[in-house]
Amino acid sequence: MRTIFLSCNALAAIALSACGDTENSSASYETAQSACPANEIGVSDAWVRPARAGQPTTAAYFSICNGGEETSLVSAAYDGADAVELHHTAMSDDAVASMEKSDGVLLPAGETVQFAPGGRHVMLIGVKDAIAEGSDPLITLTFANGEKLNLVFEVRSEAESGDHLHP
Repeated sequence: MRTIFLSCNALAAIALSACGDTENSSASYETAQSACPANEIGVSDAWVRPARAGQPTTAAYFSICNGGEETSLVSAAYDGADAVELHHTAMSDDAVASMEKSDGVLLPAGETVQFAPGGRHVMLIGVKDAIAEGSDPLITLTFANGEKLNLVFEVRSEAESGDHLHP
């Protein structure tokens, strides 16, 4: 299992590099400036909207680049929520936007997939405690091959994200 810590100043430039076996060590982290590291999955610009007290849902976003063979993102997990789902926003024939649950997201080899407001996103449902600016929510992504990435997301307000739409 790998863990990535993304800081406010380096979010857009950081991607995961080979980390080796971390099961027998307390922590092993490496980062690379490459947007799409060879034979690896790279994640950048990972952020989540704040969830204030009484707000049971929020959404997380990021860019994910697959520098290896085609795979799929099959799930996400967050200990501070009752459920976590992969979603995408769909437009009906009547031009009405709605969120739909995804069973997985294909990550073609050598391509970047965006999780962004108005499109794909990770939905945190039944958030137990507030997710406030300055906190470091840890979300785990799981891939079709069983590999997991632990990602620390930046908490950004709508004003900071430059987007005022939900999700």
